[in-house]
Amino acid sequence: MDEPKDSKAIAYLRRSRVDETRTGAVSYEAQEAAVRTMARRWDAGEPELLVDWGRSGGSEKRRPAYLKLRAMVEAGQVTDIFSYDLSRLTRSLEEWIRLATLCQEHGVRIHLSKEGTFDFSTASGEMLANILASVAQAVRRWASERSRETATALRARGATIGRKPYGSRPGENLDAIRTAVEDAGSFYGAARLLNDRGLSNLKGRPWTASTVSFIVRHQLADLVPARPGTAGPQRPSRFTLQKLVRCHCGRFLSPYSYHSGRKTYTTYRCNGGKSDPVHGRPYAVSEPVLLDWARAEAAHLAIPADLVEVRQVSGAEHGELDARRLRILDMYEAGHIDVTERDRRLAPVYGRLEELDAVIASTSLEAIPAIDWTLPPGQLNRILRTIWTQIEVGPDLRPVRAEWTVPEWRAA
Repeated sequence: MDEPKDSKAIAYLRRSRVDETRTGAVSYEAQEAAVRTMARRWDAGEPELLVDWGRSGGSEKRRPAYLKLRAMVEAGQVTDIFSYDLSRLTRSLEEWIRLATLCQEHGVRIHLSKEGTFDFSTASGEMLANILASVAQAVRRWASERSRETATALRARGATIGRKPYGSRPGENLDAIRTAVEDAGSFYGAARLLNDRGLSNLKGRPWTASTVSFIVRHQLADLVPARPGTAGPQRPSRFTLQKLVRCHCGRFLSPYSYHSGRKTYTTYRCNGGKSDPVHGRPYAVSEPVLLDWARAEAAHLAIPADLVEVRQVSGAEHGELDARRLRILDMYEAGHIDVTERDRRLAPVYGRLEELDAVIASTSLEAIPAIDWTLPPGQLNRILRTIWTQIEVGPDLRPVRAEWTVPEWRAA
């Protein structure tokens, strides 16, 4: 098999917990040195480094670098994979088999500093790879069982499990939290004071009202208001502009409703505004102000007529592909093809279905000649979030522009 000209060697580094004090932990430097030494030994040139640091090897879904590696193998862009050991690549037997199958199909060798080189074109190489993967998965399960047993023993002795309370680590000052809350009289005001005074929070980030509230409610219960306010964020279905209005500081405005007499009022507030010293007033804007602007902007909506034809053609092809998908699954259920062949045939079908779904979604407004503003807020929210990705507001929290999902939908 001829290798693509852009194929190259890849070195993959990973460790779940980044703590150099742990016995047996393999440092970044040790892994990098090992993979580079192997690459020189195999005359593979300078490998491209892909790193998932602080990521567990139990699942590939939360490892972006590993997902990129697998995609490159599938695209035929990899000649060799170098890693410190098998557990760096994966601790899942299913994922190891999936990766090994891909490497076998595309002629990719896997080189491990501890386990050696795997050639999946031979029966012995495939058998050895599966045995090692089973051991790696068993080690992970044993570690998980030991962790649960340790946690159970600690709870039985009354020990604290999890994050230590604020003030127990160097640089954390619980008395400063109390002073700020007493001086400001609110969580928002206390967060602003703490930021002005340069006190570091739990993660070294700027203080927010929610962080102050968490510490006060768990460690300074005497400062918790006797009657907390009833206003608060509501379910998305109750607000027309939920997750649409973005503040000039970059945060999305959160909707709040409150009652006065027999009337209900809705405002959209920047939750970080009060605690951010550089944000400035105002922090909130009423919903009627935003809706007046939204109605005027939505009046420019004009769906091109040719989108109807595009949607009809895409829908027909979608039906044919879905029927093909069902036929492939029936063949697999009947035993005419194995799981590898099933997945190989389904891959292009699912890929094309996703493309058609995107086309159909982008033409979904052709059935809405005009927006009915009398619809319930939840339905309006779904329509508006299809038209716009966001509505930007300026320092005065008045709308300045909308970002259209498809710019061509907006008529001048």
